[in-house]
Amino acid sequence: MRYSGTLPDIQTTEWCSHRNPGSPPSISGPGIIPTLPGLKRQRSPIMRPRIRIFITGFLITGCIAVGTPPAVFAQDTLPIPKEQLQELQAIAKIQHAGEQINALDRFLGIYPETPLKADVYRLQFLSRKTFTGNDDELWDVGRRFVEAVTLLVDTRVPPPMRNPVLAQAYNEVAYEFSRRGTHLDEALGYSQQALALIKSSLDTPPNVTEDQWGAQLSNIRGQILDTLGWIQFKSQARQDAERALTNAADLLPDNGTVLYHLGMVHIALDHTDQAIDALLMAATVEKPEEEALNELDRVFKDKYGVSAGLQMKTQLQAAQTRADARKMRKIVSNRLNTEAPYFSMTSLGGEAVDLTGLKGKVVIINFWATWCPPCRKEMPDLQSLWGSYQDQEDVVFMIASVDQEQGKVQPYIDANNYSFPVFYAGAAGQAYQVTSIPSTYVIDKTGSIQYVHVGYRPDIKDVLTWEINALRKE
Repeated sequence: MRYSGTLPDIQTTEWCSHRNPGSPPSISGPGIIPTLPGLKRQRSPIMRPRIRIFITGFLITGCIAVGTPPAVFAQDTLPIPKEQLQELQAIAKIQHAGEQINALDRFLGIYPETPLKADVYRLQFLSRKTFTGNDDELWDVGRRFVEAVTLLVDTRVPPPMRNPVLAQAYNEVAYEFSRRGTHLDEALGYSQQALALIKSSLDTPPNVTEDQWGAQLSNIRGQILDTLGWIQFKSQARQDAERALTNAADLLPDNGTVLYHLGMVHIALDHTDQAIDALLMAATVEKPEEEALNELDRVFKDKYGVSAGLQMKTQLQAAQTRADARKMRKIVSNRLNTEAPYFSMTSLGGEAVDLTGLKGKVVIINFWATWCPPCRKEMPDLQSLWGSYQDQEDVVFMIASVDQEQGKVQPYIDANNYSFPVFYAGAAGQAYQVTSIPSTYVIDKTGSIQYVHVGYRPDIKDVLTWEINALRKE
């Protein structure tokens, strides 16, 4: 489901710090695309709207704060005592939910008026929803969390951000109880309040374009409508649920949970064909809903009898093809269009190659190091991908090592039987401001960077294939 007490609902990225060779890989959520000449820092498009409370005493949503420095939110109206901040940071690292709950209770007992109250109550909410079966206690903590956020946004969040931040707090609590099927009347009120707040969010924050802001509000509205529809479904208001979830699916067409919810409502209303369509999509999006396959199996058996297995296999394959096509269109259309910095690199064999000599070709530069586990993990995919294009004169691969000990590069390549072109990155890493590896840049035939991928991603081969093929046609 979307709201987890451990990891945010965004695609995680595994990467190593270029400036700290030998350090263990980090796991991060929304990455920052490295700053390029003429390109402002911007958040990765994989981000999904979701409330996030940072252990710094103020609440922001990472998805909305595109290009907005945290200092915007750190106003001086609620100074944060250093000892409280350090203590809460330590509590946040406690792995056992019961121990964390007790520690948070002690924290509030010692600091009843702490400016970190919103952070405390959200940690309480996340811990209790995984640890306790007492829904009344959980609702009370959720209510206190919303009250603390309300105070927080009034004092520490800029006006354009207030309604979306508060709306997501309402929605997070409401969604948990839509899932549990308890406190549904109160949860319905919270989701309706969240929807009203989003509808009244008109002003665009600084450093955010109107298109960015509109897209983020649409995403948040889609999740609120999903919560509203699921509450209505649990409350037996199925027609209302179908309307809300249809609108949610229109706004979030790649969200497996939303599509699964819509499919379940269609089943309840005996709209079998519509249910199959929604569940097929829920099972084949990038982050599929696991329960969708179970429901599909049941629906297909009811409709097709002995031929259910073959019908389900055939339709799932067709749905997966459509899902892949949607993903491809989304990826290849998300371009940067920024001029590539000049570089010159030397191959392991001593050949010098510079950007000027690569005009008219699609260039893939992958910055990596022998000591970087995520880099090593993606090497087999890069080898396979290079093999698909090695005879194509208009595609050039440059696997650029940032190793400080260059003598380790050739033995590593030989030991793994890699045959793609390997270079010493030299000053190119600095020119491209590479701070995390692996980092992959895709440059078009005119010398413009169109795509950047920071960190390991398991679908890198498919994604690069789509991007390369799109640029080759131009």
